[in-house]
Amino acid sequence: MGIPQAASLQDIYQNGTWRVRPARSDKQVTVQALLSSLTLTTEPDSIFWSVDNTVWEKYSTGGIYRLLKNHGNKVPWNHIIWSKGGIPKHNFMAWLATLNRLPTKDRLLQWGLNVDPNCLLCSTTAESRDHLILECSYSASLWRRFSMRLGLTMPLSWGLMISALLSLTGPVWYKRLCCLVWKLAIYSLWVERNSRLHRQNYRSVDSLAATMDRTIRNRINSLRDANPVAASTMYQFWIQSST
Repeated sequence: MGIPQAASLQDIYQNGTWRVRPARSDKQVTVQALLSSLTLTTEPDSIFWSVDNTVWEKYSTGGIYRLLKNHGNKVPWNHIIWSKGGIPKHNFMAWLATLNRLPTKDRLLQWGLNVDPNCLLCSTTAESRDHLILECSYSASLWRRFSMRLGLTMPLSWGLMISALLSLTGPVWYKRLCCLVWKLAIYSLWVERNSRLHRQNYRSVDSLAATMDRTIRNRINSLRDANPVAASTMYQFWIQSST
């Protein structure tokens, strides 16, 4: 189109006319059509973001992500998975577990892999998500310890467990603590399962529970700057429930 590589818009726009060669392809026709719809002014150049015909004062990565993502309907358990104050890797693991997307042995067998179907935590029953995280004697023992500390009766059924978390009552800090412990338990059981599978490293329920307790205390302390009153109340509750 006869436009030098180093040309500016001012170089090819003179007296209200775009000085370019006649179009010789469909793409050039498209460019010329666009140019004909534009008019240069003497105002100084400025940079701005225009999204959906709305001018943004500053760029927002989150805003662009929300525009590009597929907006599906929110599931009812959304807020217990992505609860405020949660640990990201625990949130992600709980999300996978809720969708039943963890690569448990029952799913590996469905994919055609030749694996021992028995649970790595109890070695007596076929491994599935529900068995590994809830029904296994090892897992059930862990849940009983922390359910008692929270004053809950945690059902050993995935659907009922989600319903119990959705129907929690009490202060906001208590609900957040329950969700924090729930997701940590899922994460810890999955890590223990993988540790036995890949490194033949076995921990007792007592050892796993002690590690979880330290993680909860550290997480609560990390929330003090954002909400010191809620963090203090949560910490006192957690300490007192261990006695």
